[in-house]
Amino acid sequence: MKNDYHTLLLDQPFDTILAAAKAAITDNGWLLLHEINPQQILAGQGYHLPATRQLFFFHPSYLHALWEQDAAAVMEAPLKLLLQELSPQQTAVRYFDIDHHFEGYTAHISSIVAAIKTKQAALLAQLQAVSSS
Repeated sequence: MKNDYHTLLLDQPFDTILAAAKAAITDNGWLLLHEINPQQILAGQGYHLPATRQLFFFHPSYLHALWEQDAAAVMEAPLKLLLQELSPQQTAVRYFDIDHHFEGYTAHISSIVAAIKTKQAALLAQLQAVSSS
Protein backbone atom coordinates (compact mmCIF):
# COMPACT_ATOMS: atom_id res chain seq x y z
CA MET A 1 0.00 0.00 0.00
CA LYS A 2 1.28 3.42 -0.88
CA ASN A 3 1.04 5.14 2.48
CA ASP A 4 1.75 8.74 1.60
CA TYR A 5 -1.03 10.50 3.44
CA HIS A 6 -1.73 12.10 6.79
CA THR A 7 -4.95 12.40 8.74
CA LEU A 8 -6.23 15.53 10.43
CA LEU A 9 -9.01 14.87 12.97
CA LEU A 10 -11.33 17.83 13.36
CA ASP A 11 -13.99 18.16 16.04
CA GLN A 12 -16.68 19.61 13.79
CA PRO A 13 -19.61 18.09 11.88
CA PHE A 14 -18.94 16.82 8.37
CA ASP A 15 -20.96 19.53 6.60
CA THR A 16 -19.06 22.26 8.45
CA ILE A 17 -15.72 20.78 7.42
CA LEU A 18 -16.85 20.19 3.84
CA ALA A 19 -17.83 23.85 3.45
CA ALA A 20 -14.63 24.96 5.20
CA ALA A 21 -12.47 22.71 2.98
CA LYS A 22 -13.98 24.12 -0.21
CA ALA A 23 -13.44 27.65 1.09
CA ALA A 24 -9.86 26.87 2.19
CA ILE A 25 -9.04 25.48 -1.25
CA THR A 26 -10.16 28.60 -3.08
CA ASP A 27 -9.01 31.03 -0.36
CA ASN A 28 -5.48 29.66 -0.78
CA GLY A 29 -5.42 30.10 -4.54
CA TRP A 30 -6.18 26.53 -5.60
CA LEU A 31 -8.82 25.61 -8.15
CA LEU A 32 -11.44 23.15 -6.92
CA LEU A 33 -11.49 20.88 -9.95
CA HIS A 34 -13.95 18.19 -8.94
CA GLU A 35 -15.93 16.75 -6.05
CA ILE A 36 -16.80 13.07 -5.80
CA ASN A 37 -19.51 11.88 -3.43
CA PRO A 38 -18.84 8.17 -2.76
CA GLN A 39 -21.70 8.08 -0.25
CA GLN A 40 -24.20 9.00 -2.97
CA ILE A 41 -22.62 6.72 -5.57
CA LEU A 42 -22.72 3.69 -3.28
CA ALA A 43 -26.22 4.47 -1.98
CA GLY A 44 -27.43 4.05 -5.55
CA GLN A 45 -26.13 0.49 -5.41
CA GLY A 46 -27.67 -0.29 -2.01
CA TYR A 47 -24.56 0.34 0.12
CA HIS A 48 -24.39 2.69 3.08
CA LEU A 49 -21.41 4.57 4.44
CA PRO A 50 -21.02 7.75 6.49
CA ALA A 51 -20.69 11.09 4.75
CA THR A 52 -17.59 11.06 2.52
CA ARG A 53 -16.21 13.39 -0.16
CA GLN A 54 -13.14 13.55 -2.33
CA LEU A 55 -12.13 17.08 -3.32
CA PHE A 56 -9.68 17.35 -6.22
CA PHE A 57 -7.70 20.58 -6.52
CA PHE A 58 -4.57 22.09 -8.01
CA HIS A 59 -3.13 25.39 -9.20
CA PRO A 60 -2.43 26.18 -12.87
CA SER A 61 0.93 27.81 -12.15
CA TYR A 62 2.18 24.70 -10.34
CA LEU A 63 0.91 22.47 -13.12
CA HIS A 64 2.71 24.59 -15.70
CA ALA A 65 5.90 24.64 -13.63
CA LEU A 66 5.84 20.86 -13.22
CA TRP A 67 5.30 20.46 -16.96
CA GLU A 68 8.27 22.69 -17.69
CA GLN A 69 10.65 21.05 -15.20
CA ASP A 70 9.61 17.37 -15.29
CA ALA A 71 6.55 16.60 -17.39
CA ALA A 72 6.20 13.14 -15.84
CA ALA A 73 5.48 14.76 -12.45
CA VAL A 74 2.21 16.12 -13.87
CA MET A 75 0.96 12.58 -13.22
CA GLU A 76 0.73 13.51 -9.51
CA ALA A 77 -1.77 16.32 -10.12
CA PRO A 78 -4.37 17.07 -8.96
CA LEU A 79 -4.07 16.81 -5.21
CA LYS A 80 -7.04 15.68 -3.17
CA LEU A 81 -8.60 15.82 0.23
CA LEU A 82 -10.62 12.88 1.48
CA LEU A 83 -13.22 13.94 4.04
CA GLN A 84 -14.86 11.23 6.14
CA GLU A 85 -17.48 11.57 8.85
CA LEU A 86 -16.30 9.63 11.91
CA SER A 87 -19.14 10.71 14.20
CA PRO A 88 -21.73 13.49 14.19
CA GLN A 89 -19.11 15.81 15.74
CA GLN A 90 -15.85 14.54 14.22
CA THR A 91 -14.52 14.55 10.68
CA ALA A 92 -11.29 13.09 9.30
CA VAL A 93 -9.42 14.97 6.60
CA ARG A 94 -6.89 12.81 4.77
CA TYR A 95 -4.30 14.45 2.53
CA PHE A 96 -1.11 13.64 0.67
CA ASP A 97 2.33 13.91 2.22
CA ILE A 98 3.69 16.18 -0.49
CA ASP A 99 7.34 15.13 -0.17
CA HIS A 100 6.44 11.46 -0.48
CA HIS A 101 3.84 12.14 -3.18
CA PHE A 102 6.39 13.77 -5.50
CA GLU A 103 9.26 11.47 -4.54
CA GLY A 104 11.30 10.01 -7.38
CA TYR A 105 11.07 12.88 -9.84
CA THR A 106 14.00 15.01 -10.88
CA ALA A 107 15.57 17.47 -8.47
CA HIS A 108 14.44 20.22 -10.85
CA ILE A 109 10.99 20.22 -9.23
CA SER A 110 12.17 20.58 -5.61
CA SER A 111 11.29 24.29 -5.42
CA ILE A 112 7.86 23.62 -6.94
CA VAL A 113 7.25 20.81 -4.47
CA ALA A 114 8.28 23.09 -1.61
CA ALA A 115 5.82 25.74 -2.80
CA ILE A 116 3.01 23.17 -3.10
CA LYS A 117 3.80 21.93 0.41
CA THR A 118 3.69 25.47 1.83
CA LYS A 119 0.40 26.21 0.10
CA GLN A 120 -1.08 22.92 1.30
CA ALA A 121 0.01 23.73 4.88
CA ALA A 122 -1.86 27.05 4.70
CA LEU A 123 -5.00 25.25 3.54
CA LEU A 124 -4.75 22.75 6.41
CA ALA A 125 -4.08 25.51 8.96
CA GLN A 126 -7.27 27.22 7.81
CA LEU A 127 -9.19 23.98 8.38
CA GLN A 128 -7.66 23.54 11.83
CA ALA A 129 -8.71 27.08 12.73
CA VAL A 130 -12.34 26.18 11.90
CA SER A 131 -12.13 23.22 14.24
CA SER A 132 -10.64 25.35 17.01
CA SER A 133 -13.39 27.96 16.90
